[in-house]
Amino acid sequence: MIFKKYAPAIIALLLLIAGLLWRNGFFHQRDEVVTAPNANSEAPIATVTPTPTNTPQEKLETPDTLSEITQRQVSVLKEILASHNDNDPRMDRELKVLSAETKAIFRKIYKDIPAEKRNDRGTIVFLLGRNLSEPEDFDFINEVLSEPRCLSLADCNRIEAGGLNKEHDEHQGGFNVSLAYPQLVSLHSLANFLKGKTNGPLSEAAKNLIAQATHSNIPEVAQMADNIQKQISK
Repeated sequence: MIFKKYAPAIIALLLLIAGLLWRNGFFHQRDEVVTAPNANSEAPIATVTPTPTNTPQEKLETPDTLSEITQRQVSVLKEILASHNDNDPRMDRELKVLSAETKAIFRKIYKDIPAEKRNDRGTIVFLLGRNLSEPEDFDFINEVLSEPRCLSLADCNRIEAGGLNKEHDEHQGGFNVSLAYPQLVSLHSLANFLKGKTNGPLSEAAKNLIAQATHSNIPEVAQMADNIQKQISK
């Protein structure tokens, strides 16, 4: 009878004690639970933030593997081409002597320049033509002399509008020289190389290139090659 009388109070007290124990973590599991990832879920992708560099723009354009002098000469060449001043004194002051490494880079720059930029291409041929010292140099000259004829400064593959009438223009000769400028500079370089050099494999290579150029489909080139061949045959 007593239990029934105080049962509600006892139950309320027990619930109060249980609540206090629960709030204090008595019933919580103390060990950490490691939840295995779902086999079908994708693992989080780590985001990698690129490390900023302080590399100057010039270094990005010119590989660090190149020597300091080559990097400098490439930079000077680009400045001269951008200024369109082929009388820049640095042509003789800084670009007169080129290493094999520098020549290889200059040849690549030549090939990257549009064919219509005849003066820029001729400038590079001039610089390389002063440094003919190994077979690769003559291979390059051969490639230049073997290029198809440039028909127009606007588009080497197409005759400029009204171009057929330029034969009667008093400036036609100068116009054709501009179109054939890289090839004419190549022949001039070969002629200079042969001055004082009559023997050796490189001299023979130069003579062979001149002989081949006499059959060029570019009249100005064929004529110049013929004149040079007559001079070296004396």
